[in-house]
Amino acid sequence: CVVCGDRGSGMHYSVPSCNGCKTFFRRTIVSGRCYVCLKDGQCCFNKEGRCSCRACRFQKCLDSGMNP
Repeated sequence: CVVCGDRGSGMHYSVPSCNGCKTFFRRTIVSGRCYVCLKDGQCCFNKEGRCSCRACRFQKCLDSGMNP
């Protein structure tokens, strides 16, 4: 997965990603949620900590090229 580094399950929203990031991205887009990072976007983001900051996870999805 180009977002979190986990094992990808295929191409989702134009990038190779895992089911977790695919589902998170879809849920965020469909529901129109807006997340705020408590560390000004400076969170360390990897497979183990991918759920700790939703704002940074969503930004990483967009930076990785996920296409809504």
